[in-house]
This record gives sequence, structure tokens and C-alpha cells, in this order.
Amino acid sequence: MLKINFISDDNNKKITNAIFTCVGNERNLMYIHLNNDSIAKCEDIIANKSGTRTDEEIKAAESKKIKLEEDNRRLEEENKAVEDVYKNTLSEIASASNEHTANDYNAVRNVLRLVACGDNKKFYRIAIITDMLYGEMYDSLSALHSCEEADFDENGIRISDKQKTSTAKKIMEQVQAATKKMFSISTQNTYTKKINVKFNKTDMGMLHECFVRGVDVNINKDSKGNTSFGGYTMKTAIAKYKDREGNIRYEGKTFNELLAKLAFQYICG
Repeated sequence: MLKINFISDDNNKKITNAIFTCVGNERNLMYIHLNNDSIAKCEDIIANKSGTRTDEEIKAAESKKIKLEEDNRRLEEENKAVEDVYKNTLSEIASASNEHTANDYNAVRNVLRLVACGDNKKFYRIAIITDMLYGEMYDSLSALHSCEEADFDENGIRISDKQKTSTAKKIMEQVQAATKKMFSISTQNTYTKKINVKFNKTDMGMLHECFVRGVDVNINKDSKGNTSFGGYTMKTAIAKYKDREGNIRYEGKTFNELLAKLAFQYICG
């Protein structure tokens, strides 16, 4: 059994069992999420809109879909069997408050889901359910990790200055605010101690090292079909794009996965 450090009384079996029942419930929900993603892929193969799938591939996808759906039904039945314990425990933790602060329902679930990540590394990507606005974070991180010629010395080492130091401090504040919202249980209750996840300088260093994930080569094409090199685009943990209506959007699944991995040590360390 994975060690966790926030149970209010490790010697109380009722409390311990209730917490791990809640962790198991969230684990099953994440398995169902992953299964549903796989079912969607199977359905694409079965639909064979491109006409390129073989009969063997379609048959295999149909068989896999049936097994995944059976697995989902089993997981749902497991959760239904402990539904009362899950709901009552989660409600009591989330509803705890004092004159200064109150616990957050989604943060409690995030913590439980983070514990379950010890069972499957794919869970990190979907563990965080808290809604987050990524625009300001993206702008700050992109400014700090820009790749212009003036950003580097003759050996390719990044140059720091007062402006970048100020931006890094701002990012630290933004990340601390985000992790506090995502993972804090601010009021002790029957089941848990207080939890305050706060990243240190090493955590922030890893976050910065992992923000840029790679690079894409841009190719320009003119009206005659001629192509030319169009520069590079950095692939980052927060993606910025335009939707069909031309609105700026941000996608942060990879960034959330990074935050979840860095926060894991504070929940299960």
C-alpha cells in the first residue's frame, strides 16, 4: 500500500480505510477515462472512414472495444459498491472550514487522484480536475524561455538579466497560486491533516527545464507551390492556438501533468 502523509490518524483503521476507498474510487474513474479514450480510437478504426483499415484490424478493434466496455462496467460496479463511503468522506473533508478558510472540493479530489497516480503513470495527465486559465502563465513562461539571438551568449548559454529575474519571480508566484488552489487542504478535519503544496527552487527548476518540450520546423509555401524555411516554433507545455472562429485558446494538459508529477512528492513522499 502506497504511503501517504496526510491522513489525520494512521492508527485509525476506519479513517485509513475510508481514505483509501476514496483513492480507489478516483483510480477507477481515471481508468474509465483512459478506457473511454481507447474506445474512441477503436470506434474510429471500426468506422474506417479512410477506407484503409483491413478486416483483421476492424475485427481486432471490435474485440478490444468489447473488453474495454466490460472493464468499464466492472469498475463502475466497484465504485457503486462503495458510493456511500466515497461521497460521505469526500463531503466531510471538502466541507470543513474555519473563520479564515474552507476546503475546496476539487482540490480534495485532486489530492486523492494524485495518490492513485502511484498505480499508473498515465494518470498524471488527467489527475488534475481544477479549471485553470493559462494565458498569463503562458505569456510569462514564453517570455522567459524565448529563443532570440540576444537571449544567449556565444556558447549558447542563456543570459539572465533584471527583466528575466523579475519574470521568473512572477512565474514563481503564479505557480504557487495555482498549486495552492489545486492541492491545498487548508482546514484539518476528521480524515486529513492540512496540506499545503509549495514548490521549492528545485521544483521550479524542473518546471522551467521541462516547459520547452521540443521544436517544430516551419515551412512556408507561396502561391506557386514553392516552399522555404520559415523559422522555428517552440513546442511548450502550454499550447497556444486559434480556434475556427479565430479566438486565442490555450491547452494545458501537459503543463498539468508536469504540476501533478512535481506535487506528488508532497502528497506521497
